[in-house]
Amino acid sequence: MLAKLGMSARVNALPSQLSGGQQQRVALARAVVHKPRVIVCDEPTAALDAETGHMVMELLTETAVRPECAVIVVTHDNRVFGFADTIAYMDDGHIIRSERRPKQQTVQAAQRHSGSDVIAIRVAKGGHSHAH
Repeated sequence: MLAKLGMSARVNALPSQLSGGQQQRVALARAVVHKPRVIVCDEPTAALDAETGHMVMELLTETAVRPECAVIVVTHDNRVFGFADTIAYMDDGHIIRSERRPKQQTVQAAQRHSGSDVIAIRVAKGGHSHAH
């Protein structure tokens, strides 16, 4: 799991020896390894460069292969939307609209079962994701 996130060389490092982005990837690996039915991520790619962010989203997409699994990503990062089956737009704590994307438009869609889902919640620029 750590190898998929580019962390195999740091497997024996203590948390204090890791950067913030590396700690974030370790936390994601710990969450995914238990094969949860739902994963909710708040800005999982925000502190990461493009390549590492892509690795993170690939791992989350692979996790959504199981029909009983859903991945929900709350983000401002436009790079995430190519991985999403559904995009919900949020402003001031409320979902204002959503759109379902055809499976062939999403990254790795051919590898996923129709029952799984990657949902990206796009927070309006300057908006808040918390409910009132």
